[in-house]
Amino acid sequence: NGVQLFIFPHAGGSEVSYVPVEKALLPETVATAICYAGRGRRIREPFQKDMNAMAMDCMSIIQQKRKAGMPLVFLGHSLGALIAFETMNYMRRYDMELPELVFFSGRKGPAVAEKKNRSLMSDRELLAHLAIMGGIPDSFLEHPDFLSFYLPIIRNDLRLNDTYCYQQQEPFDIPFVVMNGVEDEHVG
Repeated sequence: NGVQLFIFPHAGGSEVSYVPVEKALLPETVATAICYAGRGRRIREPFQKDMNAMAMDCMSIIQQKRKAGMPLVFLGHSLGALIAFETMNYMRRYDMELPELVFFSGRKGPAVAEKKNRSLMSDRELLAHLAIMGGIPDSFLEHPDFLSFYLPIIRNDLRLNDTYCYQQQEPFDIPFVVMNGVEDEHVG
């Protein structure tokens, strides 16, 4: 029987980031980590310009990969939690089947504004910010080729997050499991 799980990666993350999670799941779980435009196997595609375009893109991926008859579950971490939430809003608008259960982790609720303009920071400021948040290993900072590849990705993701504007809407009638660390000062 099993379930079909769609994983929405964090800012700067890709489907590769979640391979260990997919391997740890029960064999009857069909897991798909969403590959956002501009990274992974979609590296040649331009980044999504705003959260609406990102949610529509994710909805399209789900339509293409959906296995009929399997219960649908979402897992969104950090920025991925916000993208999962907005994808559900689009799915509801287009009368698509909604997930039966959603796991959100590492992020405040969508109504909590995070207007920080981090995408406008200088490279040095952004790298320092990411280091404080634990978002980049120190060893990566020594590789300029990696940084020239990674910084545009993380900047776009932070721009999506920091410019997001929550729109009041009908609540979902779906169980949400919200997981945040008690010592994670970046989530609250």
